[in-house]
Amino acid sequence: MKKYLIIPFIAFLFSLLSACNTGTQMDDFLGVSPSDAILTSNVQKALYLNDDPVIANLHAESIDGTVVLTGYVKKIHQSDEAEAIARGTRGVKSVKNNIIVRQ
Repeated sequence: MKKYLIIPFIAFLFSLLSACNTGTQMDDFLGVSPSDAILTSNVQKALYLNDDPVIANLHAESIDGTVVLTGYVKKIHQSDEAEAIARGTRGVKSVKNNIIVRQ
């Protein structure tokens, strides 16, 4: 009888050990770490709260603290202002401005 209980007991121990994994697999579950998701949200909110509706419609994404801005504006100063807003957001390490100026 004891022989039949050893195998389930060993399987139970292995399942406990695998549950103790302290890796950051959940951070990359969707390809975005939680800190980047929060940073993206904060930059998007700052852009949205701007008085200029063109700037409010720009898109921001962050990867390892670097914010990438995309979208279209009519004037170069709108692109510069969006970049300044992103740089002024807490937690931003750098900004890559991929905003296209259309006449």
